[in-house]
Amino acid sequence: MANPYFTASGVPTQRSNGVSGVIRQEIAQIAAAFDKLPAFSGNLGKLVAIGASALVASGAITESGDDVAFAGDVSIVGAFATQGNNTLGNAQADTLTVSGNLIKGANGNWTLPAAASGDTLNVAALAGNYGVVQAQSMAGSVAKWQLRNTSTAASSAAQFSVEVGGTAAGDPVYQAIVTGGSTWTWGIDNSDSDAWLLAHAAALGGTTNRLRVSTAGVLSLPSAGASLDFSDISATQAQINSFNSTGLEIVTRHATAGISMWYGNATGVGLGIKSDGRLYGTAMHNNAGAMTGVAEQFFGSGTYTPTVTGTANVTGASGSPCHFARLGNMVIVGGAISIDPTTVGVLTTATISLPIPPGANFANFSQCGGGIGDMGAGVQTAAVGANVGAQTALFVCTPTSGVNNLWTFTLSYLILA
Repeated sequence: MANPYFTASGVPTQRSNGVSGVIRQEIAQIAAAFDKLPAFSGNLGKLVAIGASALVASGAITESGDDVAFAGDVSIVGAFATQGNNTLGNAQADTLTVSGNLIKGANGNWTLPAAASGDTLNVAALAGNYGVVQAQSMAGSVAKWQLRNTSTAASSAAQFSVEVGGTAAGDPVYQAIVTGGSTWTWGIDNSDSDAWLLAHAAALGGTTNRLRVSTAGVLSLPSAGASLDFSDISATQAQINSFNSTGLEIVTRHATAGISMWYGNATGVGLGIKSDGRLYGTAMHNNAGAMTGVAEQFFGSGTYTPTVTGTANVTGASGSPCHFARLGNMVIVGGAISIDPTTVGVLTTATISLPIPPGANFANFSQCGGGIGDMGAGVQTAAVGANVGAQTALFVCTPTSGVNNLWTFTLSYLILA
């Protein structure tokens, strides 16, 4: 800018008459400082301080044409608008701080030099809050927001985060939006024990949640009617390694392998369905101790030797190894017992222990029944049924022979409790 007190060669002008030499020197220094200011075609606002490495303004700055380059820190208490390119200098700690809106035109860029690893771009619209917003039509191209760390050191990382101020605040989330279509939101639900949620809506919570992962690592499908579909994973096989749910449907498209479910691992306790519908297991036999009660309706089988106790006209009684199967709450038993009657032609009875307790005393004879036959030389008739008031079966016969006879039988009964 021109100095009204000195000519271009430094000769005092008429306006300098009466001004002391000290004042003239100070005026010259001020003029020299103003000559270092960048040229703007718009409004610089209120300049608070001018330094060799910093520009501080208390009002808005608008630049409408030229590129702007800063060699030092820039602090603007107001808005900053530019249509050109803007470059911070290569000083290690250069920063651009704008307390109002930071606006650039379609042809403008903000550049932090690669050599200045300490440079930052800080937009502080409100104290403690920060963000960068871009809304622009880019027909035929891709709008990209990328954070990249080119270092290959093990300690290097690239991290993008969203954060709220505390547990009473709202949710820190990300969103994917199709204008006029769907919105998907995912992040931490502050009101749901800090679980991670994926929702088909603009906010987390409610019936729009589609996936939930607790802080303990439990994954769940919170929507009513939700299901896991593995049909696109493979044309021949679908696999679930671990799943905990009150309802589970597994479908496989494998032509021959069928479905297998394992507890622990593939060599542990398992249940499978062959491709033709046959149900099988690897530990369903001789597991009677784990098949009691009505709450869990088991499928299994086993062997046992019943305890046979004479209750009327019996000199001796014993049981042979027998077999049984439980199908849901029904138990089927087969085997043989030996009865040695005391007197021929007298009513003879004996009790037979059962492989799985019915859980409650039988109330009538028909709750346990089947058939029984004499394997001896003579033909005798007998019956087997429930021992009313107890949890055993009852053998009933009027013997026609006094020898110790072997009787084979089958019977069935229900688990009552």
